This record gives sequence, structure tokens and C-alpha cells, in this order.
Amino acid sequence: EREEIFKIHLKRKEREPNNFQIKKLTSRTKGFTGAEIEEVVKEGLFRAFDENENLKDEHIISAIDETNPLSVTMGKVIAELREWAKYKAKFASSIQSDVTFSEKDLEKNEKIPKLKQELSNPFMKES
Repeated sequence: EREEIFKIHLKRKEREPNNFQIKKLTSRTKGFTGAEIEEVVKEGLFRAFDENENLKDEHIISAIDETNPLSVTMGKVIAELREWAKYKAKFASSIQSDVTFSEKDLEKNEKIPKLKQELSNPFMKES
């Protein structure tokens, strides 16, 4: 998926994706969102411009190396939110999850994860 995202953003900047080592770029962007990939392409373009060169893999790699993706900086929050969502959220699409819970599962589980907002929100009932 990240390969396609790189190709899309390179094309949007009028660059030919076949001139780049897309697999190398994607291997260095594990955990990056599409928006973060877009930003490293843009940052790579700025770096190339500063050096009065055409965009190269090295410019993008330099931008990647200086980027901390949300999956790292907010990793704990994301993990907590995913755990909470297992019990409290409904799917927005028809895609089924590997994890499903029945009412019996919820009754057995005394410790259902809660978001910080749920712990101190006067408008939410206790469960």
C-alpha cells in the first residue's frame, strides 16, 4: 500500500515513480501514514531545490530519517484506543474484524478498557 502512496505523490509532483527506488523508500517508512509519506516527498523536493538538483531517492530518504511518524510518537495512545475500540466501537464498513465480542464476552470481562475522557466525563454513565 505504501508503494502506491509513494507513486501517487510522486506523480502529483510531476515526477516519474520508475525513477525512484520505491521498494527502498517503503522499507524505510514502516508505520508511516499516507499523509506522512506525502510530507516526506514534499520535504525531499525542498531539499533537492535547496541543492539545485532534481529530486533523488537520497533527498526523500533524508526526509524520512528526520521524520517521527505518529505510530511512534503516539504509539501508546493508539494502542490504548485500539484496545478500547475492540469493546466499544462499531465498524463503519462491512469489513469484518478478526476480533469479535459477544455480550457474554463483555459480561465475563470485568475490566473493559476506558478512554481517559470516559473516566472523568459527567455526561457518560458508569458501566
